[in-house]
Amino acid sequence: MSPLTDAESQDRVVAVLSCERLIHQFAWHLDQGSPATEIAALFAEDGIWELPTHGLRSEGRAELARYFGSFSPQITSRRLCTNVMVDVLGPDEARGTSYFTTFRVDGPPTGDGPPPPPPVTQVGYYTDVFRRVEGEWRIARRTTTVTFAAPMPRTDANVTVGR
Repeated sequence: MSPLTDAESQDRVVAVLSCERLIHQFAWHLDQGSPATEIAALFAEDGIWELPTHGLRSEGRAELARYFGSFSPQITSRRLCTNVMVDVLGPDEARGTSYFTTFRVDGPPTGDGPPPPPPVTQVGYYTDVFRRVEGEWRIARRTTTVTFAAPMPRTDANVTVGR
């Protein structure tokens, strides 16, 4: 295998950074309660998101937008994405993995300021396939694997929601 040219090396760096940004944008948009169409736009037109252990799968931007649009606006969450690794496989394809840690509280605001920090509710990892489409990197497939899960605390009652 011959060494990469400067242009090829630069293209790889741009690909890695673009894919890493998609990983972080996904978490940011979910945490901010962004419009579902913004989350779906991170995916290729035929993109897939799946959580096999829960039998969940959405394919295509319209279906992705419906799924992500079904989330309650009364969720307060923060996702931390770490151990991000992206491998460029070719000029238009890359694969990646990243860990996520989710802090989440369900329910309406209490009116007393922000809720106290919740415990960690999920820890897991994403396995991603990225594809460059018309010069822009998109998520072609995201598989979510939950390694640890705890009940979701609620702000409006002394109960938790199991997930």
